[in-house]
Amino acid sequence: MVARLVQRTRDVLALVVTVGLISSLVFPTGVSAGGPVLRAPLVVIAGEDPSIPGQFLFEGDARFILPNLVTVKIVGLDPARFPAGPACSVEVKVGGVGAQGLTLELLPAGDLQNPFPVDVTALDFAQNGIVKAGDRAEVRIRCTVGGIRHETRMQGTLAPA
Repeated sequence: MVARLVQRTRDVLALVVTVGLISSLVFPTGVSAGGPVLRAPLVVIAGEDPSIPGQFLFEGDARFILPNLVTVKIVGLDPARFPAGPACSVEVKVGGVGAQGLTLELLPAGDLQNPFPVDVTALDFAQNGIVKAGDRAEVRIRCTVGGIRHETRMQGTLAPA
């Protein structure tokens, strides 16, 4: 009985040491869970500028947040050309993480997630996955409004935040 208790204590101690070593490799000194480790500001590389013409420029970025969350957030899209709902289809790819068939959402003026004083549309994507510095973040938004097709493509490269 005493021998089993001693062995179990050794096993638990070995597990604690192993977990400590793993967490020091995954979360190096100065980096904590919850904050972005990698970030890629998004810029338009093709198609239309999705900002509201003559007003405010859209804001968007992709992030990798420890331990394994990949996000893409874009806010400030022109709701007249890039409306919320099924008129638009969004594709997101960050490294090997991504999705298709996403839709935009309306953020009214005054909404806490909307930094602009007017109604805008936005994308808020989050998925578990692992990416690395140098991976490309890509977003493609295609919309048909009143028979007119609107499209924009954005891109950025992940780098330490």
